Amino acid sequence: SIDDPDCTTSLRGVTVATDGSVWATGMVQAGPTCGIGPERGAYPINDVLILKLNSSGGARTTWTIGDLDSDDGIAIAAGRNGAVYIAGMASDDADMDPGPGIARRWFGPFEQSSFVLALAAAGTERGSRVLSGAFVSAMASAPDGGVILVGSANQAFITRLTPNGDSVWTVPVGDPSVGVGSV
Repeated sequence: SIDDPDCTTSLRGVTVATDGSVWATGMVQAGPTCGIGPERGAYPINDVLILKLNSSGGARTTWTIGDLDSDDGIAIAAGRNGAVYIAGMASDDADMDPGPGIARRWFGPFEQSSFVLALAAAGTERGSRVLSGAFVSAMASAPDGGVILVGSANQAFITRLTPNGDSVWTVPVGDPSVGVGSV
């Protein structure tokens, strides 16, 4: 278990990386003495939770990303060489590096936007992309080591990103009333 009396965690997505490790993402609501993520004072903060287990289910490592607003991990997909991609939601200004480095990204005021974060097999940040005003609800691995995303931003869309985060194509789906989800 990764919960303690001052942490509440939820996981939303899981994948098996090409090296056999198991990765999951979701959210941790951390109180002042939660042992996951940074100490933030007396108020609970929601951060993106990233969890990695080795192929036998042991040697757990956890990371968090985000800042003072509510941030959430929504989906995760395997890349090449044990790497993974995490999609989620954030707002305002957030540190997207789960390690000691700093990789600040601006998501816009008062509104959550999606992100796609690329992590190497060791959990180090390889890059991130902000999808302003979009909501990503599902993600899958692409044959080239990139990812395919399903989401909405004024209307539903499917988009393909290369391993370095460049957009290959985006296809709008339906009209603004079409919703997206994950099965």
